[in-house]
Amino acid sequence: MASEAEIQLPVIDISSATAEVGKQVIDAARQYGFLYIDTASSSFSKEEIDSTFKMVSIILSIFQGNQTSMFKTNPTQAQEFFASPIEEKKEVEIRSDGQNMGWTAMHKETLDPEHQQVATTLFHRSLN
Repeated sequence: MASEAEIQLPVIDISSATAEVGKQVIDAARQYGFLYIDTASSSFSKEEIDSTFKMVSIILSIFQGNQTSMFKTNPTQAQEFFASPIEEKKEVEIRSDGQNMGWTAMHKETLDPEHQQVATTLFHRSLN
């Protein structure tokens, strides 16, 4: 009989909703494929956690290149992401430090300012 491999799962304190905590959650999901969050010691409601995980699943699907099939099977997730508050979307905003994937606000990317006609908000996944 094969022996069980021991896995050291990270313990993440979610009592403060910071970008670093979000990164730890996403990193754990990427590395181990699942998470367990005990909300008994936090002030987060079940609805807040469900909403956050919907957004995280959208972001992970986009980063993993599954955005086409994901949006075809559940287009409301994309609608929910873009309808969420700007503060939440800014947590995954494209930055000038070389991170070329994430959300960008309307009017942030203007190719021709004098002739720009369509305003868009988007989520970009880099190929690198």
